[in-house]
Amino acid sequence: MTESNLSLGISKFKHLTEDYTLKAVPEHINTSGIRVALILCAIGITLPVLSYSSWLAMDNGLGSSSYAFVIGSWIVMIIALFSGLVGSRTRLSTYMILQFSFGTKGAKIVNLLMAIILLGWYSVTCEEFGVAIVQASKNLLDLDINVQLAIFVGSVMMTLTTLFGFQMIEKFSMFSVPILGVFLIYVAFQATGDGSVALDWSRTASSADEMSLISVTIGLFVLAAVLMPDFTRYCPNDKQSYIASIIGVGITFPLVAIVAAVPAVRVGETDIVMIMAGMGVVASAIFVLVFATWSTNITNLYSSTLTISTLMTKVSSWKITLIGSAIATTFAVAGISHLFSDFLLFIGIAITPLVGVYVVDYFFVSKQNYDLNKLKSKPSIGWPAIIAWGAGTIVGYLSENAYITILGLSAIDALLVTSTLYLFIAKLTKK
Repeated sequence: MTESNLSLGISKFKHLTEDYTLKAVPEHINTSGIRVALILCAIGITLPVLSYSSWLAMDNGLGSSSYAFVIGSWIVMIIALFSGLVGSRTRLSTYMILQFSFGTKGAKIVNLLMAIILLGWYSVTCEEFGVAIVQASKNLLDLDINVQLAIFVGSVMMTLTTLFGFQMIEKFSMFSVPILGVFLIYVAFQATGDGSVALDWSRTASSADEMSLISVTIGLFVLAAVLMPDFTRYCPNDKQSYIASIIGVGITFPLVAIVAAVPAVRVGETDIVMIMAGMGVVASAIFVLVFATWSTNITNLYSSTLTISTLMTKVSSWKITLIGSAIATTFAVAGISHLFSDFLLFIGIAITPLVGVYVVDYFFVSKQNYDLNKLKSKPSIGWPAIIAWGAGTIVGYLSENAYITILGLSAIDALLVTSTLYLFIAKLTKK
């Protein structure tokens, strides 16, 4: 290969992996709300979501769990409507948006936490993928596969796909999501005996248990709402952003959780492979497991790359993808999925309030004027945002442990306190 051809190849690779982490997406680069919704749907169709939805339904009943899935998802959808609007109007990544309220250095603190959480999601999903593939191979082919090897190979495939950024994720989701959606609905329909088997949809859980279920559901899905600007910044107008939030979050998230819960209750199993075995579709299960996990985890790794890129500005995004993948894969091989429940509660309490800060700042403090040139004149650490976020997180923790109660949902209590306190402090310091 000549030097000129090599330079051309490198140039094309950089173009393919350009994700506009530190600048606005150009006006001529757009996508539709439906396409963004499909990416969000791919986030919902993932092994941790399918497994956890099954477990919740088995433990609390189909009626109460489905109620919590719908209410929790709709709460996340409302959050996503506002956060997505900030993204489509500014065309900036979540990190750049956070800088206006948290400051250039303060946003790095937030991004470090976000990167850890995203890589945690990636790691948990990789581990469950490896375990599921091993079980499916055993059931279908009577073949024993090393679980660590399955985790590693799966992670390598996901990483290679992620290297080509948003455009590759969009194309992959356009292909995989419709197939996955149809398959899950088919399995849920078969679980009802083609409509002949009556399932108990009564809400048997107590009000307190249902509130806990809603809180867990929020934690399960809220990260998508917090990071919504990373996707809606490619939307050309408000309408497309609304479509992305309503279809991608409000419709597909509860639907995925419910269609995962129905066969679990019918078969009496929470393990996704055993559910598929009980339905007689183990062969199809392998296909679903691969594509469901793949489509979701490349989004997790993509978003973590965006956040880490802000901390390592001199390192190419594709190198960051490889570094992040290596770290997360190491933890996946070691086994961290047993921490998943606590992980979800932490996300709901600590991450949800971030939306309150940047939405309030954009609409009420900065009056929808996010000019990147103004960042140079802002404080490097936005103490009003830091203080409000910290206070809201503390309130969320106290609410989760029943020391105080506002609405009874720890994540939403944290969000309300953070939003109100930030608006008050920001207005006060501005005067």
